Amino acid sequence: MTHLDSEYLEKAAREALTRPRDAAFWDERLFTTHGATFSWAERGDDLLEESNYLTALEEIQGAAGDAADEHVIDSSARHFACGSLRQIFVQVYETARPCASIFCDDLAEVNVFSPDLGHGVALCEDHWDLRHDAGGEDPWVRLGPSVERDVSIDESTFERLELKFTAAFVKAAELADYLRCDGSILDESDYCEREWKAYESAVEEAIERAQREFDLDSAAEMVAIRDLFFESARFCGLDWHRAEDVDEDVVAEIYGAARDAHFDALLRHLLYGPIEGQIPLDL
Repeated sequence: MTHLDSEYLEKAAREALTRPRDAAFWDERLFTTHGATFSWAERGDDLLEESNYLTALEEIQGAAGDAADEHVIDSSARHFACGSLRQIFVQVYETARPCASIFCDDLAEVNVFSPDLGHGVALCEDHWDLRHDAGGEDPWVRLGPSVERDVSIDESTFERLELKFTAAFVKAAELADYLRCDGSILDESDYCEREWKAYESAVEEAIERAQREFDLDSAAEMVAIRDLFFESARFCGLDWHRAEDVDEDVVAEIYGAARDAHFDALLRHLLYGPIEGQIPLDL
């Protein structure tokens, strides 16, 4: 049972189903039966947005259960400002149907029988009201993607459709309400793990840049120097925890010192180490 009341959910449903004026969509379900919820600029570097999006997607799909494929759409689209944009669309109502009137993308709220069609016609509240305001004229009804005709309806068969929110939409609304009221992170452990991986990746990239300055070093030597880098007291003493903390100049300095230490040790071994076949003097 959700803690959100019906008034809050209805408001969230209206906002989710409001179609942007300056956008086109390939799927007719979008902003008709499925409302927009969470979004993520996939090519950006906002780890919090990424974590919240993927966490929300998993939880919303989990709430949908066996209906996840039908009720949840993980869409991807091109956007002029941020490149690739992923967005979660969620079916708002159970067994939702679009209004049958042409040029209308609203959800149907009433159903009336049409003798011409031999079955019911689903209309939104506005087009049902227009039916009366038009002085009894029949509404235009969409019969298919490109077929339209004027049909009659039997007003005595009027019935209001019961719109029940899907479990997926309720979960999406709960998650959005949590972010709005209680915090900025849906799954702190997931976010911290992504942040740590990004930090490790930033350090590795900085090390690779430092290694390019010494193109005569062998692969084995680079591995040995890298190990000394991570063991060095200076690196261990750094207060770095996020990718943006990594300073490439500092990494280059520490790597250079580790490289010097590696070759100094190698030189000492060559100068003072035992010679193969030599008899130790202390025997």
